[in-house]
Amino acid sequence: MTRPSPNRSHSLEDVGVPPARAAADFRPEAYHQAAAAAGLGVWQWEPRTGRFRASPRCVELLGCSSRAGDDLAELLAPVHPEDRPALSRFIQEGPAEGDSDGFRLRIPRPGDAARWLEARCRRIPATGDGADRGHPLTVGTLLDVTAQVERDHELERLRGDLKERVKESRCLLEVSRLLIDAGGTIAECLAQLPELIRRGWQFPEICVVRIRVDQASFLSDGWRPPQFTQCAPIALEGEAIGELLVGYPERPPGSLRRIFLPEEDQLARALAERIGEFLHRRRFEDALRQSEERFRSTFEQAAVGLLHADMQGNFLRVNQRFCEIVGYDRDELLRLSFADLIPEGELQRGLAEAECITSGEVTTFAGERRYRRKNGQFFWANLTVSVVEDRINGQRYMICAMEDISQRKAQEQELLDTRFLMEKTLTSMHEAVLVIDAASGRILTCNPAVERLFGYPRLELIDQSVEALHLEPDNYRRLRDFLEGSPGQSESLHLECRMRCRDGRVIHTDHTVTRITEEGGWISGVVNVIRDISSRKQAEENLLRREQILEAMAYISERLLRAQQLHEALPSILSRLGETLEADRVQLFETTRNADGSRCTSLRQDWAAPGIPSDLLNPDLQQAPVAEHGFEDWSDRLDAGQVVLEHFTDADRGHPLAPDARSVLVIPVFAGSERWGALRLTSLTPRDWPAAEVDAARSVAVNIGSALQRRRIFADLRRLSMAIEQAIEAVVLIDINGRIQYVNRAFSKVTGYAPLEALGQDFFGLNLQEGSRDLPPDLWDTLLTGRVWDGRVKGRKKEGRPFDEEMSISPARDDDGRIVNFVVVLRDVTEQLRLDQQLRQSQKMEAIGQLAGGVAHDFNNLLQVIQGYSQLARRELAADARLREHLDQVLKASERAADLVSQLLTFSRRQVRQPRRVDLNVIVDDVVRMLRRVIGEHIHLEPHTAAVPCLVQADTGQLEQVLMNLCVNARDAMPHGGRLRVHCGQREFTPDDCLAEPWARPGQFAWLGVEDNGVGIPPDALEHIFEPFFTTKDKGRGTGLGLATVYGIVKQHDGLISVQSEPGRGTFFRVYLPLAQGDGLSEGAAEHEELQAGHGLILLAEDEELVRNLAVRILESAGYRVLVAHDGQQALDLLEQHADQIDLALLDMVMPRVSGRTVYEHIRRNRPSIPVLFTSGYSTDVLDSTMIPDENFHLIEKPYQPQLLLRRISELIRPGRR
Repeated sequence: MTRPSPNRSHSLEDVGVPPARAAADFRPEAYHQAAAAAGLGVWQWEPRTGRFRASPRCVELLGCSSRAGDDLAELLAPVHPEDRPALSRFIQEGPAEGDSDGFRLRIPRPGDAARWLEARCRRIPATGDGADRGHPLTVGTLLDVTAQVERDHELERLRGDLKERVKESRCLLEVSRLLIDAGGTIAECLAQLPELIRRGWQFPEICVVRIRVDQASFLSDGWRPPQFTQCAPIALEGEAIGELLVGYPERPPGSLRRIFLPEEDQLARALAERIGEFLHRRRFEDALRQSEERFRSTFEQAAVGLLHADMQGNFLRVNQRFCEIVGYDRDELLRLSFADLIPEGELQRGLAEAECITSGEVTTFAGERRYRRKNGQFFWANLTVSVVEDRINGQRYMICAMEDISQRKAQEQELLDTRFLMEKTLTSMHEAVLVIDAASGRILTCNPAVERLFGYPRLELIDQSVEALHLEPDNYRRLRDFLEGSPGQSESLHLECRMRCRDGRVIHTDHTVTRITEEGGWISGVVNVIRDISSRKQAEENLLRREQILEAMAYISERLLRAQQLHEALPSILSRLGETLEADRVQLFETTRNADGSRCTSLRQDWAAPGIPSDLLNPDLQQAPVAEHGFEDWSDRLDAGQVVLEHFTDADRGHPLAPDARSVLVIPVFAGSERWGALRLTSLTPRDWPAAEVDAARSVAVNIGSALQRRRIFADLRRLSMAIEQAIEAVVLIDINGRIQYVNRAFSKVTGYAPLEALGQDFFGLNLQEGSRDLPPDLWDTLLTGRVWDGRVKGRKKEGRPFDEEMSISPARDDDGRIVNFVVVLRDVTEQLRLDQQLRQSQKMEAIGQLAGGVAHDFNNLLQVIQGYSQLARRELAADARLREHLDQVLKASERAADLVSQLLTFSRRQVRQPRRVDLNVIVDDVVRMLRRVIGEHIHLEPHTAAVPCLVQADTGQLEQVLMNLCVNARDAMPHGGRLRVHCGQREFTPDDCLAEPWARPGQFAWLGVEDNGVGIPPDALEHIFEPFFTTKDKGRGTGLGLATVYGIVKQHDGLISVQSEPGRGTFFRVYLPLAQGDGLSEGAAEHEELQAGHGLILLAEDEELVRNLAVRILESAGYRVLVAHDGQQALDLLEQHADQIDLALLDMVMPRVSGRTVYEHIRRNRPSIPVLFTSGYSTDVLDSTMIPDENFHLIEKPYQPQLLLRRISELIRPGRR
């Protein structure tokens, strides 16, 4: 029970009870109606009779039944036990002397706070005399003051909060004062803040504070890591650079629910903001100092004219740009003032403005004026003048900036012209635009897009309240508040509203509202730009749906990853998928193939919505042939990774694969690259499957396929373990210290160490030649950074024999990503390196040969022209003519060039061969006879021929050239004499021989050998000796083509060549040629017949003009008639016209459009009696190993002698030849 509050009370006079009245005249019925209207309950007590009466409102307030109106004990029963005795005394005795005429009592309410009532009473004494004297009464009232009591309690709480806010404000004030008055460094200022800040919290005695800025932290005294914290970011120009952390190491006393007050959160943010402002100010001050320094350096480089002038307008300092604007140089300007630049008609106004500045009336002036350049031309400039005072001497001067705006002035008129265009643009805008009056909220105007958006005619909308279009009162109130706001608020407002169209449609709209501010700052209205965002809102709803789907996908993915067995996870996975996608049934099918290749499908897992029976026991869905049910197209599409989406009608029901479906979505399930089966979602009612749901089902199918693939991978890992153990490469597992933990069987074969001998040993010390001292320098750096190291090192077998090995070392990590082991794979590549070296040498020689052969053809054409015309000219000269000697020198030089080209062709294996069966013994005998005249008497020549024939299919001249080149080189290697042996014999290479000598190949060979005991060949030159133009001889003593030619001839004959040499001991060359089968030698060529006089018609086809003209001249000078063709196609045309008259065709091998070989084949098919003579310097396209000369195929090589050409033609067209 409490005394009534002085703020709110009631009295009996309020309900019509006078201060004094005779008891006999008082009746409660007279004022019950007024009391009830005031919310009061009324009661009366007759002390004489002890009778108590209460009004219905009084009974209602006490919470009694309606029957308790006259029973005081029953009326007092609901009162709080502590207040019940006091209320009884108050009713019967009235208020005690000195107390108020009322008090407050409580009525308990179950499950809620007690109701508070205020009781008041007044004793009415008896009045009158004698028989008319009445009896005294006590009259009282009851009033529900629960709300008032709660407000009183709230007021007390607010008083306590006010004390806390004062403390927080004092903290904020002290921190702000410290940061404003701080004179030390930033770190010194921040170090003082934690102790000041902790005083502003509820429990400063246990509060800890930390300020972190960039990488520095500042802590309060007694700092301990807090258990309960609140943080506020410290930002600099919108970017967080630190934080303010306030916390308690343990729970503060009395804080059972909330540790920190909301006001403390605001205080923390305010303090963090002050710190950020302090840092911003300090950094701004630093920037300002730097700016002053930059000003001096940029004054001269400014893009506008800058100058300093005294208060009389005389120029003190100008920059280069100002000189360019006014046309004066710097020295001239320093003798002038502003008055010299102002036009005469505007001088008075300029002087008046200058007077305002010098008098101090204004300190800053800006304006656009006309000025005059040195050449008298007027221009517009924007001049800004500021008056400053020199801090050192106190003198005032002006800082002026002048910008030439002549061009801008010209553009201003253009801007006026475009204003009308801008108004037209508003009319043509796609967005709806409303102009709304600020005072009334009515529409002043709108553009046509409003009519299109809302459907209202423009005239119908004008002068209507914009509220009619809004469906959401809250958003309209925000618009009204923005209309009525002060100019200092934000100038724009962004809203998203639902609005009503004329046809009743509701659309979602986006509003950008901008104020129209008139001169003087008052707001006349707003421009409201409206965009229809209904599609975007629909997309947001779709996004929410997608988030639900993603949540389900995350659950399914986690379930699949954590499941030990896939079949254990499938029921919950299919259930979650079906519930999320609102499907009636989700099924997982496996597709298999029968022995005949046909497909069948089986249901492996099934989920059905409540009330729908499961198909798991349906026999029609086990081993169901797909082709019989007409779903072969499904399988083909699923195999291609496509999604199948089908809709069924009533006629389709009862189908085995879709017994009750109306809409079906089927997703292929791939385990790796192979389709395992399909995931099917079924709806019993027609529906669409949105793309998000299809993607979700596809994701589940992918995850199921991945789980199936993992199961296969586990099996593959077991097989992999077996494969590693049986691999031919050595596989070693070492720890991070290099100790061997595992080796496979191949390790023993490669190194010779048994597994038990290797385990626990230092791998690098065991395996490398010199132990860990020869480790590659980058090995450990590469491995410890998690990368793979590959390289080639020198290994050491158990018996100590070195070998080359390729080593690959890969890091192996645990689940936490730490490197715990290294996997080493070793391979013995000693033999491979040796073979690779020989292969590279062979490829290099082949490439050089292609280059040499490619240029030889063009040289031969040029040499043909030189030799042919030289011989023709020589023939026409007298025998004693001096010019004849000059031509002889030309012919000699061209012959030497032809020999050089021939060697190039031989080296490149593109020289045309004339192969026949020959005996190497005969070749050796013939060459030895020539050698005795060449090598000299200081060299002893020893031929060693074989006792049996050494028959080969070869070009005799080329073999003689091979022997001659090798013997000449041997002679040059023995300048002081020696022994030269020439060998001949047979040898068979077996596969075992080829292992010992990798350059060889199996088969039977005849061989030639040249052996000397000369100076030998250095090892570094041995691999280059067959390269063209490589020589070890002195300059001028060799062309470098001798051995290159030997190499080309041998390879052209499909032969082998080997060389053994030691410096100081000599060299041994061996040439191996395939042994020819059968017996007997080829017959030699018949003796040439005598030349006859030239006659007949010759078809000449040559694409090279110089060679063609030469050939025509040679033939016509010999008496032949010539048909000239520039290419193969023209030759074919001439053949069709003169086929019966042509006696011989002289064809170049390589020609444009149609080749010589094509013409040759045409003649063989249609006119086989016409002989053909080919000419060519070199042609790989035509002259290959498959084209063997016959009686109708003849060739003369370029460059040829005119006499030789005429002789060959005479042989081919002599009588009886055709």
